[in-house]
Amino acid sequence: MQRRQIALLIGIVGGCTAFVAAADRIGYRERPAGGQDDAWLSRHTSFGPRRDVDIAAPPGGWGRPLRVQGGRHVRIDGRSELIGRIVLRQQTGSIRIANARIFMTDVGDAIAVASRNGHAPDVTLENIVVGGVRGTRAGVHSDIFQGQGDIGRLTITDLTGSSGYQGIFLKGTRGRAVGSVHLKRVALSHSGAALGFLLWFGDGVRKPGDVASPRFPVYLDEVYVTPRPGEDLGRSIYPNKGITDAQGRDIGAYSTDGGRTWRWPPAANIHGVVMAGPPPARFYRQGKGGGQD
Repeated sequence: MQRRQIALLIGIVGGCTAFVAAADRIGYRERPAGGQDDAWLSRHTSFGPRRDVDIAAPPGGWGRPLRVQGGRHVRIDGRSELIGRIVLRQQTGSIRIANARIFMTDVGDAIAVASRNGHAPDVTLENIVVGGVRGTRAGVHSDIFQGQGDIGRLTITDLTGSSGYQGIFLKGTRGRAVGSVHLKRVALSHSGAALGFLLWFGDGVRKPGDVASPRFPVYLDEVYVTPRPGEDLGRSIYPNKGITDAQGRDIGAYSTDGGRTWRWPPAANIHGVVMAGPPPARFYRQGKGGGQD
């Protein structure tokens, strides 16, 4: 009898171990009908480094910021609901955020990604609308998107955003390295206090003692930035006039057509142009990007 009990116990333990291993391979699948609501978010805040996570907004969106700690491949579907900011930390594989309508009600980044030490997840943003971003030079430097850790390939497609402080902010420094950046159908504009830059591609040398970050490649396709009233676009994109790299080479943006389009010297490793002003109507018809809801 004792042998049977021991055999049964071994079988139960072995079955549980197999189930946990299978769950890690298959990924996280607890998904209440209609998406994960605020109550679900309050119970599930962190995931193991090998676990795949799928999160979808419920009808009406979320009433709290979405914070995801850990996970391997993390996929978030906003389902075009109105949601708050998204904070992701220590992902080990990839991140995909789609169909998100983010309106900020507090200071901070609308989307922030801070990878796990030793990992550089690929990040994909698709069909995103962001508004209400605000910050101050003396306080919180809020952004539409900020990489707060290493990132592999960053792909942003069909994003419309307005910000009272900064837009897409990528330092490219140690601990915040970037593999490559691909922007397609992106439209950014200033709002509120209209401080800061809407595009920031790596740190350059502005004054003696500055250390320039490595020049990660950036590829631009149908990217529009509306400057502040009375200013040219050179005050809204970076690196701009007068900025050099570690070898003293010019990497500042310039225009040859009266300020309608802006490009960078070869040393900047930024390919394509930024167009000044809002995009034409066809911009929204071609992609999924909102902004005209």
